[in-house]
Amino acid sequence: MSERVASLETLMHQASMTADVYLHEAIEAVEKRMGEGAAEKFPQIVAAFIQAASHDYLAAVVAGRVAPALEDIARLDVGDSMRGLGSAIEEAGQAIAAGLSS
Repeated sequence: MSERVASLETLMHQASMTADVYLHEAIEAVEKRMGEGAAEKFPQIVAAFIQAASHDYLAAVVAGRVAPALEDIARLDVGDSMRGLGSAIEEAGQAIAAGLSS
């Protein structure tokens, strides 16, 4: 799998941009559902929204990275060597690591 990997500086910048998007979305959603001023009055709801959004994104990334590796493992025949299983597990670990770092 050939994939372009962003630099740590780019990832750090992107993380703050993503947090800003989550913040604006959270405020808009809370104000829409609970009325004007609710986001300021209940910052814990805004924080929970942001946390839920970031967890949802992380879960989607990890699932997207792990699923192909798990499919490879599922296709292994019982007669495959332990080396083949070890390789599939290593690929799954790399997919998880790649998903967590992107």
